[in-house]
Amino acid sequence: MPRKRTASRPATSGARDFRRARKDRETRAHLPEGTLVAVSGGKHVADAAAVWTTLDRARAKHEDMVLLHGGSPGVERIAASWAEARGVDQVVCRPDWNAHGKAAPFRRNDELLNLLPRGVIAFPGSGITGNLVDKARQLGIPVFQVPERAEATARVPIYAGVGARATPEPVLAHMREIAERLGERLRDWIGDDADIVIAIAVIGETSDEVAARLGMTPSAVRKRYRRALARLRERLEK
Repeated sequence: MPRKRTASRPATSGARDFRRARKDRETRAHLPEGTLVAVSGGKHVADAAAVWTTLDRARAKHEDMVLLHGGSPGVERIAASWAEARGVDQVVCRPDWNAHGKAAPFRRNDELLNLLPRGVIAFPGSGITGNLVDKARQLGIPVFQVPERAEATARVPIYAGVGARATPEPVLAHMREIAERLGERLRDWIGDDADIVIAIAVIGETSDEVAARLGMTPSAVRKRYRRALARLRERLEK
């Protein structure tokens, strides 16, 4: 006697999973070729040079590195400047505030990890960065957490990549050499704000460009620039 066939129940959750998997495959198909390395961190950056140095080390390990980040101010914006200067492809996963409201950064974390990066570099940040780290570890994705007061082994000044696309390389190399020599002297006199002085007064960067590099506001950059010039004048008048 043939068995009576019963109607199967609709697999709603399975369909959602299928659609999400198909979307992920389509997204990955349009990604730049290379090794995805995700970067996350807070808005306030104590040492922009440490971000550059850490990313240089990651690229030395993965020559075909593709930078993956959320495009937020601070660490991620500095990382984006690094990628532009180094000629590294980048993929930006921005939060969809209109669709997800306050949950947008956490949903963005899910979308970022769905791209299956080879690893995550996590600088000190907020609970959003902590959420990304926890989820990455749950997925078995390696996480490198940068210590709170990480110092760059080899200092990379904020003006290292300035003019890379617009200035011929021999001229650019000469500008960097002059800037670095001046920077070494000025740092002894006025501290880390010497980098801002060199970037604006010598290289010719605007306060907006320096702000984007440091994850600061342009007004804060202008304030530090004026303060540094005042200290420099005092030193020269002694």
